[in-house]
Amino acid sequence: MLGGNGGRGHMSNQKVAGFDPFFFIHHAQTDRLVSLWAALHPDQWVTASHEPQGSWMLENTAEVNEMTGIPVQRPSIHADMLTFSSIPALAPFYCTENGQYWTSADLHVPTDGLFGYSYPDFNDVKDWGDTAAVQALVKSNIEKMYPFKDVIMQHIAFDAGASLPLCPPIPGIAAPTRAVLDWVAHITVKKNALGCGFVVFVFLGDAPADPEHYNRSANLIGDFCAFVNETPEMCANCVRLGNVTIGGAVDLSDALIERGAVANLHPDEVVPYLRRELRWRVWTGTGPSVHPSDVEELEIDVSATPHYLDEDGEVQVGEPVLYHEVTRSMPEGCRHSSQLVDVA
Repeated sequence: MLGGNGGRGHMSNQKVAGFDPFFFIHHAQTDRLVSLWAALHPDQWVTASHEPQGSWMLENTAEVNEMTGIPVQRPSIHADMLTFSSIPALAPFYCTENGQYWTSADLHVPTDGLFGYSYPDFNDVKDWGDTAAVQALVKSNIEKMYPFKDVIMQHIAFDAGASLPLCPPIPGIAAPTRAVLDWVAHITVKKNALGCGFVVFVFLGDAPADPEHYNRSANLIGDFCAFVNETPEMCANCVRLGNVTIGGAVDLSDALIERGAVANLHPDEVVPYLRRELRWRVWTGTGPSVHPSDVEELEIDVSATPHYLDEDGEVQVGEPVLYHEVTRSMPEGCRHSSQLVDVA
């Protein structure tokens, strides 16, 4: 969303993104998704670590964990003294009038009225202390709104068992009978490759000659946006992360099926088609498109991941297998044979 619409609009510019009314809708949705995840994973929350570079409120190498905010001992400016102070990870947000800050642990129970709001997904929760009931309700609501299982069932029906031999047994599914390969294009790129925000557009078939038409092309199947600060020198965190590599993914299976491009999802069908038709373009939102070779560390690779339906009808996911040969000979396609980059 940030940086979308071809890298144009307020939401594509870090300096003014917060002035776009949709900015608040976007972040409300992010909060909702985190709340859903927290409800499904009550035993997981903040991973303890240290913040090497600190922040406006954290000293360098400060510890960060669920209870960050409690008093700890720190050396003072006097070598022979110790002072007690707090490490307020969620500062400057006070939870009491006497100056106590919120901690991550305080916020683990998702939207149970703590801040006076909730989401429709939780309307039928009777008791937040009944973890199993909350998980069952939230899972049911998610499946109704995002019918992932239905999608996999459709893919299995289309594939008609062609890719089943390439879906090995996994824990809990010793002899798969309902499984299919799910195809994905993976995009990795240096975040500050162009010094401004940009979008990588992925097509099956030719891309329009005019980048203004990318978003409206019938051949467009997805995109990935780099949300970039154009003046990183004014942001310590941006400077620290100046060379970071970012990544994302674009699903291919739905487009392959909807277009009738292949007879099934077996690599013998999919790989030759993708080698002929997979295309990508890079655009900053103004001027001509940028040639992929001019985008530092841009790389496109393709994988196929087994998806299974177990005896209970639940979706299980196997390990991805990379098909480097799809993009290896293309501009900024696969350059190596290493394992799949984790872009989660």
